Amino acid sequence: MIVKITDFTEFELSEEEKAIAYSLSAETKAELRNLMADAAKRKARLLFDPQNPLKFAQAEAELSGQIIIIQSILNASDFYMNQN
Repeated sequence: MIVKITDFTEFELSEEEKAIAYSLSAETKAELRNLMADAAKRKARLLFDPQNPLKFAQAEAELSGQIIIIQSILNASDFYMNQN
């Protein structure tokens, strides 16, 4: 049976499998940091438009979410790498 993977599909991983999943190369970590820096710079450059405050709030929330998820991945990688 083929399972369709969607945005809501979750997988149960053992601690060992998580450690493998979060074993990121130095290059991968560097690129994730580049992506996070780019999102932070774009967030810092956002301009508030009093005529469209919702657009600002949505853009800020999107960029904040990108920063948070990338930081979470990097933190998890550091955590699992320090378990050994």
